[in-house]
Order: sequence, then structure tokens, then C-alpha cells
Amino acid sequence: MDFFRDADRTTNHRDILQFLSDCDDVSKDKVLDFSFLQQTPLIRYSASFMILQWQEEKQDFLIKYWGSHITEVFGLDLTGRFLAIGEHVEDERYLIMAHYEAMKDQKKVFLGGAIDWGDKSHKQWNEVIQPLSRDGNIGETLTYVTFK
Repeated sequence: MDFFRDADRTTNHRDILQFLSDCDDVSKDKVLDFSFLQQTPLIRYSASFMILQWQEEKQDFLIKYWGSHITEVFGLDLTGRFLAIGEHVEDERYLIMAHYEAMKDQKKVFLGGAIDWGDKSHKQWNEVIQPLSRDGNIGETLTYVTFK
């Protein structure tokens, strides 16, 4: 998988910018709390969400939520699995580090890339990863992903 970080096509992506604006409206520029995800206007993005929870003992992220649109595009639901599944170790490590950085440094990480989907119509993806708190603890990330 080819990755790029902080590229213009992601940082200035119309849908990502609107999502981030809506996040700022509800979180007031603080780390987004899980309780906000079920509120308008954020609920409308949920089909394109991934929520990952850090598991210290495994040094990996558990996929707590894999949105229905992402499932449709990928053709499978990864909810309940770990990010590192051992198929593409280098790519998996890159993604784990990006999520970890967003969580620990409490910042937004913009990623994008291209995947050889074979016969699938979607060939590009763009996403923003941000820290997510739950009950005052920042131990998760929220990703909003778009496909083209």
C-alpha cells in the first residue's frame, strides 16, 4: 500500500475539512469525547468512522468500530480485530505509529494513499486520525476516511 502524509489532497479535502469543522463545533477545540459522536452533526459521519483503542500489552490497536461504508468498500468488517494482523507488517506498523502519534501527542494526523483494489471502483483513500477521549481518558483514536 502506498501512503502519503499531510498531503494537500488530504489536508484540504472538502469532506475532511467539513468533518473537522463539525468536530470543532461540538468539542470546542478540545480533544473529542466519545459522547459527542452520537450527537448531531457528527452522527451523520459514522458510516465512515473507525474507532481504535490502544492495547498496551499488545502494543497494538483494537478496532472497536469499523463503519458500514468502510465495510462496504473493503468487503469485510474488521470490528474486534487488531490493526496488526501480520499480512502487511510494514504497512501495519506505519498505521499503528500514526494512530499512536495522534493519541499520545493529541494531534490530528492526515494520511492518504492508493490501493490496488483489483476490480473495485475505489482506488484512493484519505483520512484524518484524531485522539478520542472516553470518561476523561485519551486511549483511543477516531478516524474519518473517504474513498474515491
